[in-house]
Amino acid sequence: MFFKLIDRGIATRALFALCAMVALAGALSAQTYQKPPRAVLDVLNAPVPPVGALGPTHEYMLLAQGVRYPPLSELAQPMLRLAGMRINPNTTGRHRAPYYVALTLKKVSDGSERKVELPAGAQASFPVWSADGRRFAFTNTTPSGIELWAGDAAAARVWKLKGVAVSAVYGTPVQWMPDNRTLLVQTVPARRGAVPAEETVPKAPNIQESSGRPGPVRTYQDLLKDPHDADLFDYYATAQLALVDAESGKAKTLGAPAVFETAEPSPDGAHLLVARLQRPYSFLHPADDFPKEVEVWGRDAKVEHKLASLPLADEVPIEGVPKGPRSYRWHPTEPATLVWAEALDDGDPRKKVPHRDRILSLKAPFAGQPSEVFKTEHRFRGLDWEERGELMFVRD
Repeated sequence: MFFKLIDRGIATRALFALCAMVALAGALSAQTYQKPPRAVLDVLNAPVPPVGALGPTHEYMLLAQGVRYPPLSELAQPMLRLAGMRINPNTTGRHRAPYYVALTLKKVSDGSERKVELPAGAQASFPVWSADGRRFAFTNTTPSGIELWAGDAAAARVWKLKGVAVSAVYGTPVQWMPDNRTLLVQTVPARRGAVPAEETVPKAPNIQESSGRPGPVRTYQDLLKDPHDADLFDYYATAQLALVDAESGKAKTLGAPAVFETAEPSPDGAHLLVARLQRPYSFLHPADDFPKEVEVWGRDAKVEHKLASLPLADEVPIEGVPKGPRSYRWHPTEPATLVWAEALDDGDPRKKVPHRDRILSLKAPFAGQPSEVFKTEHRFRGLDWEERGELMFVRD
């Protein structure tokens, strides 16, 4: 009798479990996405507030409308994790780069607004104004690449500059030249060839040495892992500088393709401040720390002055800065004057020194020694200028 009771208990529990599984399977097969109440949905789906881009003359403002939730088609785009960046190989741009789906031109004096007609399915970058406030430019990301567009503020009209493929992986993709008609654009090199193939058998072992100069090692993500990653980074980040007429779209290339951290025109338009990344790349640091050549080019892309050859920034102390020139900029109210900061404490905040940083300047034709503007006991984190042209700085 005892054994029969146990068998009956086991059978009862097994039958109960089977019924529960059948009921659960039925519920799952009929399940759909559940939605919260309408009041909650209204909050979650409320339009994103537009972002304003005020023109330099304060006559017009562009209101850029973003999106709150990207579509799955965008999230499913391929992604390469290279040198601290996430790259979309289909577009030669960043993966999940922010974009805007609508532009509205607002006249500041009377508050009137006009909608700017963008192409269907537009993914526009934040617009960039020309210095005279008459034109603006932006990029439009498509599934196969990044287009260049320009617009007229008075007419609230935009047009595509055909034949220009923008490279937006690294550096500043689009900026205005001082003539307010020409755009300095990083374009995809016309002859960059096929994507580097990964070799099944490596050419050499992957060797990393801990000997040599000591330096702090921070934790970064998405770094280069091997020589093939370095080749992929070169392939997608290398850009060709070009001067593009904002009306006709006619383009003139400048110099050889490179990975440009900086390509900034001087206020008189006669020079370019250029910083190019150089090999060997690091597997422990992101692209911003890679070696670089900092130069001044003429409009013919010939080197007029070398500001610095900066090594890999692998010895920067915690909370410190690299040695040598940094935060290099053009002075905005002078035709062609370089301004930059340099550390006086080897970039190490632990050192006791009377002055941390100094600001230097050098005017065209960039001959002789730079002039020291001033010293400070504080660390500069960035240089900027007021509208009057007076130098400002951001310190610790």
